[in-house]
Amino acid sequence: MVSAIGYHATIPLTAKQVSAAQLKDKPYKLTDANRLYLYVAVSGTKSWRCNYRDGGKDKTKTFGQYSAMSLSDARMDHVKLRDLQDAPASDTAPTFKKVAEAWLKIKLPTLSNPKHQLQVAKTIEQYVYVHRAGVQTRPFRLDSVTQLFYHLCKGADRCLPR
Repeated sequence: MVSAIGYHATIPLTAKQVSAAQLKDKPYKLTDANRLYLYVAVSGTKSWRCNYRDGGKDKTKTFGQYSAMSLSDARMDHVKLRDLQDAPASDTAPTFKKVAEAWLKIKLPTLSNPKHQLQVAKTIEQYVYVHRAGVQTRPFRLDSVTQLFYHLCKGADRCLPR
């Protein structure tokens, strides 16, 4: 059965089940809820893990060993990971285009000449957005902005730092 958030609904583990897990001749998993599970290795080591998808690839996150991390601690860490995975990129960091649009919204009204306002907006659209095509939806870093300005000002002594 699939729950409302897209994870398989299972009966949650109890602390008693976790402590009673014994080693076997092959590693196995005791499934908790929402893809969290206790991995029991052949050596008897118990570790908290979950499977998730990142960029279309299946990955496994290990939170810690059972002796050092309780069931409730593993669940809290798992919820934190799920929240990070479910958060859209726009909530974590602004994109270059969003920052540029916000700057234009503030800057353009300060320019007294309407023709100049239009020129500034068109110049940014024509040169900056085109240079960053395909990158506008990803969060940007300061070094990428610096590289952009160096690229745009290449050969112009007035744009380069002295």
